[in-house]
Amino acid sequence: PLSASVLLMAHRRVDLVSVDELGPPIDVTVSHWDKMEYIGSNDTIRALSNEILSTIREVAQLNPLFRENVQFFPAKVDANDPYRLADFAASITT
Repeated sequence: PLSASVLLMAHRRVDLVSVDELGPPIDVTVSHWDKMEYIGSNDTIRALSNEILSTIREVAQLNPLFRENVQFFPAKVDANDPYRLADFAASITT
């Protein structure tokens, strides 16, 4: 049996509405979420963001494959935006 791996970097949040054709290539219909804007900061958000960054660094030291995914982390994500940081953490850990 044939198999493939695909690495996707999300640029926005979407919901899968339907799979229209299995392809190749696969054709799907999605609905886009409204963009959430982050305004301001508070101590809780700052502390959670720091913990996420710390955990990403620790795991990157232990796992060479994970390290490859996060080596360009600063160019991909604004660590001051908790929504983008959470999306990035989810994308590299799933």
